[in-house]
Amino acid sequence: MDERLPLSKTKRITIDEVMKKEILTKEELCIYLNVPMSTIIVLIKDDSFPRCYFGRYVRFSRKAVEQWVMDGGRKGKK
Repeated sequence: MDERLPLSKTKRITIDEVMKKEILTKEELCIYLNVPMSTIIVLIKDDSFPRCYFGRYVRFSRKAVEQWVMDGGRKGKK
């Protein structure tokens, strides 16, 4: 199975490349968490999920997301 996610028709990214980055896009976050894009969209709407907006673009700190996961993620929500 190919572990790479196509970011465009010409570029693909691996988990090794994602692990080298501090700031992630939605697509890279899918790879990092090994979840589908629909899950990322739901997480973006969760007020407790760490994210940062740059205009219409959303980015994620890999370390902040890792800490969020270690703290138990979406506590109290089902």
